[in-house]
Amino acid sequence: MKVVKWLRGEADVFSGPITLVHGDFHARNIHFGADRVMVFDWQQAERGNPARDVIYWLVTSVEPKNFLEFQPLLIDAYLKALDQHGVEYSRKAFMKDYSDTAAQLIPRIYCYQSLIEWSDEDRHELLDFLANAELMARQIHLLALSRLARIFAPLVITVLRWFGKR
Repeated sequence: MKVVKWLRGEADVFSGPITLVHGDFHARNIHFGADRVMVFDWQQAERGNPARDVIYWLVTSVEPKNFLEFQPLLIDAYLKALDQHGVEYSRKAFMKDYSDTAAQLIPRIYCYQSLIEWSDEDRHELLDFLANAELMARQIHLLALSRLARIFAPLVITVLRWFGKR
């Protein structure tokens, strides 16, 4: 019970400001027009931790070979945009929230890969997601935990599906 109480108290706790979070922020949800950019597919939008959208974008929309190069650029641009709109969020606080949020999202990515039926054509996209999640896990010193999640999440979901069909 102590662990459950601790987890409830730690879940989604972050030190930064609450902002509008898209919730499914990736390259397929952006359209570039001649003179503007449009973000769509807002059904998962909510108030929350801004680091979540940054992490989701990095994992789902950046090629693994570019991840380490683009990660600091995206974080800097995001923090600058927040500042320009009157949202105070220090880099130090953001990076702490980034690490904490990544630790929550990385296992979800491994669960996601088990829930979706991937065609052979789209399999490279899944492999990119997993490679980026592993890069992020290495940065926040959760590589061993993420590798366990990568193994056990598909196994648990397979077992649950099997019991669900009985």
